[in-house]
Amino acid sequence: KKIRFSSQDGGFSGKVNGRMKGIPETFDMWIDANVTDLNLTTEGLGRFVTQWMRGGSLDLSKFGKGTSFHGKAAAKGFLNNFNATATLSSKNGNIKAEAKLDEIIRVGSPITISGAVTTKDLNIGKMIGSEIAGPASARARLSMTIDENLSIDMDTLEISRLNLKGYDYSDVLAKGHYDQQSLNTTIISKDPNLNFIF
Repeated sequence: KKIRFSSQDGGFSGKVNGRMKGIPETFDMWIDANVTDLNLTTEGLGRFVTQWMRGGSLDLSKFGKGTSFHGKAAAKGFLNNFNATATLSSKNGNIKAEAKLDEIIRVGSPITISGAVTTKDLNIGKMIGSEIAGPASARARLSMTIDENLSIDMDTLEISRLNLKGYDYSDVLAKGHYDQQSLNTTIISKDPNLNFIF
């Protein structure tokens, strides 16, 4: 039977069905869940992640204003360490994610998330509120730590399409680190019209 869920403040809802084993031993609890009719906004996602942070908050409300994502997700493994996938679509492009989540419920340990994110024609300009950028198709491998703050290490970012001022660039590579105090990146472009390293 599918159970409908919805966050109190909105922006995060869907239907979930699956099974659990190992109850009531929390760390032995095993889940196999599928989420359908998933609907979320960046603001709703930020509030959802904030609930799992060890203090602090994640504000994503300035990104993707007016954009709703729809799709499905799945999770399988122990409650404290499991694998998850998500496929989301919107009027501003598509996102697919595959991730491993660790230390989800262990008190005193930061949550870590590692995996890959793929975008297909995701309108970066609409997501960040800029008229310069347009659709982008890319694949990134990254790891994320959620504690009192959020930090992201991006091992590789391969951009097959990046629209800037109406022109589609390709063969752009990047890596970097983000936290709530700084952003450090290295970008390499092999596109002859965007040839640089910085």
